Amino acid sequence: MKSHKGTLINWKKIPFKHQKDLPENLGYVVVGQLDRGRGITALRRTSAVVKHEGDEIETLNSRYTLRSPL
Repeated sequence: MKSHKGTLINWKKIPFKHQKDLPENLGYVVVGQLDRGRGITALRRTSAVVKHEGDEIETLNSRYTLRSPL
């Protein structure tokens, strides 16, 4: 199972064109501020999102919880 990296707040989806070298994905990344419970960091861009259910996303590399979209 992929590790949970924290909660992204003030986030938004950023679409991109499919790239042949990427595994199957939903065609976007998420950019937001990362909150790991020890304070909020600068902007973070995820890798390509492969699954998005409710307020949880799974990317090529990790999992995140989404809160407070822009």
